[in-house]
Amino acid sequence: MLEKPGAAGRLSRWAFDLVHRKNLVYNQCWEDPRVDGEALALSSRDRVLVITSAGCNALDYALSGAQVLAVDVNPRQNHLLELKRAGIRALEWEAFFELFGRGGSPRAREAYAALRPELPRARSRSSSRSTAARCASVCSASVCSASWAAPA
Repeated sequence: MLEKPGAAGRLSRWAFDLVHRKNLVYNQCWEDPRVDGEALALSSRDRVLVITSAGCNALDYALSGAQVLAVDVNPRQNHLLELKRAGIRALEWEAFFELFGRGGSPRAREAYAALRPELPRARSRSSSRSTAARCASVCSASVCSASWAAPA
């Protein structure tokens, strides 16, 4: 973020931090990535830069084989994408969908324990208890178009 000089810059930074410092701004995507997929015709030869947002579109584009780089000004959006990627890798479909499709699980702590090894940032930055609590609160607010993750 480019800084504005003086009081305007300080006010702008304060407002930005107020929104992004402790908040997850987007926890779901309303766009239909299938429309993007048809328009872009992505393949393994493509590289795509996307705004992370809730991570749903980035995950969908990755299914095409394209190399996807997801970026977001809010690091919490990137952490949510990391949670979803880890969940895809470590959880059974039912547990993943309970967290990210239904929007929460009474077994969020157990699910987090299963996906934690896939989260290098969380492992190095937080205790398992506080991170598990955050995972439960993030996941309970997250509804992702998870049709791509459904069992065949």
